[in-house]
Amino acid sequence: MMPNATDAIPLLAALLAQPAERQRLIARYLRGDMDAGMLAAFEERLLDDAGLLDEVETEKVLRQGLRESPQALAATTTHRWQLPLSIAASGLFGALLTYALMSAPPAAPGAQRIAVAQLPATRGDAIPADAEITLDASARQIVLRVPATNEAGPFRLRIRDGATLLGSFDDLKPDDSGQFDVLVALPTPATTRLTLDLEAWRDGSWRQRPTRTLQLRRP
Repeated sequence: MMPNATDAIPLLAALLAQPAERQRLIARYLRGDMDAGMLAAFEERLLDDAGLLDEVETEKVLRQGLRESPQALAATTTHRWQLPLSIAASGLFGALLTYALMSAPPAAPGAQRIAVAQLPATRGDAIPADAEITLDASARQIVLRVPATNEAGPFRLRIRDGATLLGSFDDLKPDDSGQFDVLVALPTPATTRLTLDLEAWRDGSWRQRPTRTLQLRRP
C-alpha cells in the first residue's frame, strides 16, 4: 500500500517543529527527494502555512542565486516575497548572512517534547551496535532516523518496548541519504530499551534484517 498524506502528517508536524529538521525538509522538498506520502503532506501544509511557504520561496531564491550571480540574486523576486534592500546592497555574502539571521524559525510551542535520534549505519548484514540516547525530560515523542540496508526495498519496520508494539511502519522508502524517518510516542519510564525489527522486500518475499536495540534514558 502506498503511503498517503494522512499517514505522513504526524511525522511532518514533528519534524517541522524542530528548526534544523524544518530546514532539512525544505531542502528535501526542493531537491525533489520526498516520498509520495511526505510530499503530499508537505504540499498540503504549504497551502495553509504562509510562513512555511515563505521559507520555501526564500530557499529557492537563494539556491537560484548561488547558481547565477549576486546581481541575479539581488534582483530576484517572487509573487509573494521580495528580497530586502540590504540584500541588494551587499551582494551574495550579505544575502546569505541576512537570510541566516532572519530565516531561523522560532521554536514552536511544545517543540522540546519531540526528540530526533540518528541511529548508526552498519555494513552488509553486520549486527548493529546497541545505541544509547539521552532525552530531554519533557520529550514525549521521538523521530528515529533509521539507515536502510543497501537494497531497493521497500522496507517495513516494527518498534517494540519489550512485548509492547510502539509502531508499525510499512512500505518505507529511504530518502537520498539512504535512511527513513519514523515517529513514535515514547514510553514513560526513565529508562527504556527499544527493539527495531527491519525487513526488506527482496526476490518476492520479506527478508529479516539484523535487529537493532536502542536504549533511551531521561535525566
